Amino acid sequence: MEIWAPTQSPSLVQATVAEALDVAQSDILVHVTFIGGGFGRRLVADWAAQAALIARAVGRPVQMIWSRESDTTQAFYRPQGTAHVRGAVSADGTKVTAFSAELVTQSLFVDADPFVHAVASGVPRGARNVLASTIAGMVGSSTFPDLLEVEGLANTPYLIENVEVGITPIKANLPVTSWRSVGNSVTGFVVEGFIDELARAGKQDPYLFRRRMLPAASRQVPVLDAVARLARWGEKKPGIGRGIARHFSFESEVAEVVDVEIVDGRIRVRRVWAVVDCGTAVNPDIVRAQVEGASIFGLSAAIHQEITIANGVVQQTNFDTFKLLRMNECPEITVEILAIERDPTRIGEPGLPPIAPAVANAICDLTGLRLRRLPLQAALDEARRT
Repeated sequence: MEIWAPTQSPSLVQATVAEALDVAQSDILVHVTFIGGGFGRRLVADWAAQAALIARAVGRPVQMIWSRESDTTQAFYRPQGTAHVRGAVSADGTKVTAFSAELVTQSLFVDADPFVHAVASGVPRGARNVLASTIAGMVGSSTFPDLLEVEGLANTPYLIENVEVGITPIKANLPVTSWRSVGNSVTGFVVEGFIDELARAGKQDPYLFRRRMLPAASRQVPVLDAVARLARWGEKKPGIGRGIARHFSFESEVAEVVDVEIVDGRIRVRRVWAVVDCGTAVNPDIVRAQVEGASIFGLSAAIHQEITIANGVVQQTNFDTFKLLRMNECPEITVEILAIERDPTRIGEPGLPPIAPAVANAICDLTGLRLRRLPLQAALDEARRT
């Protein structure tokens, strides 16, 4: 069997098709075509197995293309979840003295069988199935920590005296897989939204509040200072809310400041400033493009996108109901790359986690409303109705 496919994981395509056809992996040749964007869905190879089975049934090569409607209603999704967070600030309001977070979520190790198989795609089939079920069982019983769901939370660089992080995996019938920045896409929103909330509870400037809780010699401080300087943090504009957030993921640090306004009840992000420490930037144009793309990708999800299910059927079918940020909604984005003499780190995903909390923090700055769920537009509409 030969396969031409826009996949993020040719080894997983090989393993999945070999299992579907009951042949050796060495009998499967995979040609990777231009991917056109791979944000997690292309890690999973169900479509490759489907095409291979059809080709074998009809006895000749086939080209299979899923419609947008098929992909939106029958594919894989981000894990469902919620976070219960508690915290306390010192008497003078200048630092966090306690932080507790309990995540209740679908687990990529437990519910994303294709994801676990991807991790073990080089292992023989029988052993792979045993390994996958063993990992899922250990995570599901809390014997082994679910590192993908707590990344960006359990390893926060903030200096907090008392920290407690827990996770309760839930089972659901909705199939899930990873999404751009994986667990960080959730924990970035949880941590940076709540840190901002604690700063306001202590009547502290959100930028300075964060800065005081970061180690002076850390990678975080220069990035945070640089984005505050780039965006002229102290300036206030009438009718504009300003939010700040930072996050460390995939060995890179990104901090972002956004300006937001509400126009006819709709959230409009006007400006985004981002500063990046990804070590030595081998190709600065690609670094900027990745951060710009991650910001727009993240804004689409943060403001607009949700999947709802009625009677077992996904209600969103195409981009008219699962909205992307349109060109007229796209903010001006400024990206600064710190000149760092260090080995290059990764950049395809770190630009996403700070954008949603930065927007939520800006909305709170503008309206006083603390939005704690996504998408933010639906949360704002609900808050204003109540």
